[in-house]
Amino acid sequence: MLEPALSVVIPTFNRTPELHICLDGFAHQEGVSNDDFEILIIDDGSTEDVQSVVHQFQGRVNVHLLRTGHGGAGAARNAGLKHARGSLIILYDDDARPTPDLIAYCLDFHRKHPGEEDMALLCFTPDIAFGKSPFERWAFETIYPFPKEPGIYGWSRFWAGTLTLKKSVFRYGEFDPAFPMVEDLELGLRLQDSLGLRIHYEPRSYGTFSRGLTLPQICKRQYTCAYFVYRIVEKRGRPDDFMWKPYHAPQKYVVTDTQRLRTMASIARSFDERRHAEQSKVVTPAIRGLFSALEMHCLATGWITAREGLPLDPAQDLESLLKH
Repeated sequence: MLEPALSVVIPTFNRTPELHICLDGFAHQEGVSNDDFEILIIDDGSTEDVQSVVHQFQGRVNVHLLRTGHGGAGAARNAGLKHARGSLIILYDDDARPTPDLIAYCLDFHRKHPGEEDMALLCFTPDIAFGKSPFERWAFETIYPFPKEPGIYGWSRFWAGTLTLKKSVFRYGEFDPAFPMVEDLELGLRLQDSLGLRIHYEPRSYGTFSRGLTLPQICKRQYTCAYFVYRIVEKRGRPDDFMWKPYHAPQKYVVTDTQRLRTMASIARSFDERRHAEQSKVVTPAIRGLFSALEMHCLATGWITAREGLPLDPAQDLESLLKH
């Protein structure tokens, strides 16, 4: 069997419906053959039946399933990279569906940009079946702030869920399993130091996001991200790399009035839960301000929790936001 030119590495954990959508996208690639690429699904200790989903696509696409203990996306990607046969890699998430030209675009990109430091951030947009509520539209833009302009970027755009690069890059380092979140930023910083990164980007969609977003998900995610961003700062000793709002003055963004926080969460949740109702496609400044204030509270709380040496505990630290 010929070695594939490109390997797609996809960690997954209990997202079988989304994984099915993702694999269906890879089964409908145009301008390439199944011999040109392989897909490595790394089951990160799921309790759902990942094997049956993968089995449905065997024969339609060159897909392989690996199983690991639940060690996080970074550890799962490391396992997939060890088995990848292609000299080119796509790091992809299980909750996105690629457009039919994704593989062809990535192969063409690497032909045009053979440098080891050259990689491409692959834009994706919300699927029309999702993102129907003002909250979901805001949440997608918040957790996936793709650049507005084409260009070449550095480590802060090293996003492991939608990136194509050379496999040889990983001789400079792999994902650190100690970081179950922001593991890509942590690795991106190290690669920037050792290799220098040229992350090419064009604002054209090469995939669609296929997962609904809720207020509790976003609150937990942002809290956890901030917690591990602080751990990166602690590890590197270079706080200037992450002096983003609210990290420069986190206390300023914590809502200390519990009743006010509950009221804010209740209002935000009403927009979150009305996803099936007819709603304006415009997220007004007032609504956006409310969502952003809650996000800043979660980020600041996660940062402070890590800074004080306390264990990660979103259920306790975000109780007012997560309880209905």
